[in-house]
Amino acid sequence: MAQARSTLLLIGATQGVGESVIEGLMTQAYSRPLAIHAISRMPRQPSRSENNPLTIQWHAHDLKHSAIDLSADCVISAGPVGLLLQQLEHWGEKHKPRAVWALSSASPDFKSESLDVREREQMKDIERAEQALMQHCQRYDINFQLYKTTMLYGRGDRNVNRLADLMARFRWFPVTGNGQRAPVHVADVAALLQGQLMASLSDEKIQTGTWRLQGGESFGYRVMLKRIAKARDLKVRLVRLPAAPLVGLLHLVHATGHLKDIKAQMLARQAMDLTVDDSEARAQLHWAPGPFRP
Repeated sequence: MAQARSTLLLIGATQGVGESVIEGLMTQAYSRPLAIHAISRMPRQPSRSENNPLTIQWHAHDLKHSAIDLSADCVISAGPVGLLLQQLEHWGEKHKPRAVWALSSASPDFKSESLDVREREQMKDIERAEQALMQHCQRYDINFQLYKTTMLYGRGDRNVNRLADLMARFRWFPVTGNGQRAPVHVADVAALLQGQLMASLSDEKIQTGTWRLQGGESFGYRVMLKRIAKARDLKVRLVRLPAAPLVGLLHLVHATGHLKDIKAQMLARQAMDLTVDDSEARAQLHWAPGPFRP
């Protein structure tokens, strides 16, 4: 008798973590068939693994506009937490999944008291959405795991790649501080998600909770810049500058219409330690991230 096909809804399938999840699942050995419903605003062709009973059905759909009308046994969300919550509320009790994994950011740990009002509100919005998501899963008895990460990199990220672009363009880089960093590679997060998904599909009860995740090593901001430059074969001069005059210069540059994605608060945060305690994830989820490899 053929086994029933399990279904996975993957939100944020074209984000770095989402792409890594798909890549990992395509090479996974399965004990039962698995169908992936991958959500993307850009349509893609369905695909099938040659060696395993896995299929991927791409859905061109923007969850910002509406929830999608399909059901799934499990959900992995590499997109905004609020969109995941809307999808679960759309399903309600009738189509609830048995397990949900959500990817979020550790940024509220560092930015909740930002001098920028809009940024403070963004952090509050993230925390409110996370809390509402946890309450929803508790109400409907859904196994739920929330991962809050430090800076993600890999697969066309907008973090490490943006720093590399700036260093390649100007050949010098202003440094206002040397706070600790522990970037985490998208493939490491995807491997954790894949392992937890496989456990759930094997009828193991996954542990519910919230975990903070960071990369396998921590280092100062200057070291991060130097390692990015070395990996891209860039010769760049790091120039130590006080934050206040640099912020003033940035405002002038913004007035010319340039570097609008570089915010003043980013310069001030160079001196902050943006690391987290991921010991619980290591002990409870066997989280074992690799070293920084830009």
